[in-house]
Amino acid sequence: MCTVFAGAIEGSSEKQKFILHDMTKGELPRGLTKAAVEKEIHVIDDRGKVYAGAEGILSILETYPRLRFFVAVGRLPWIRHMLPYVYRFVAAHRHTLFAPRMLKFLRYVLMPLVFVIALGAVLFVVF
Repeated sequence: MCTVFAGAIEGSSEKQKFILHDMTKGELPRGLTKAAVEKEIHVIDDRGKVYAGAEGILSILETYPRLRFFVAVGRLPWIRHMLPYVYRFVAAHRHTLFAPRMLKFLRYVLMPLVFVIALGAVLFVVF
């Protein structure tokens, strides 16, 4: 898992619901290979089901009540098909996207823009 994302979970109110594994230290959870976890995030729920990539991110966001709206939007059929492409882009560019100057841009420009687009999409679907 990206250290920025893992740090966000560690600092959150829901951190007790997660057991984070560093792929560079110790053994990986059963059934996962180093190649697979280097490629994308893997989340294993309490029933043992594995979610990878964008689905893994959605499963993490589901545990946060204030973020469930984004999970619902992410599970809309036409958005759900785009999420793996967005996930791969972010994963491939995570070191530049999460640089301090880029985080400022994401927080103040991109996130409000994404919110407005998502809200517009929901309103379009509803009405």
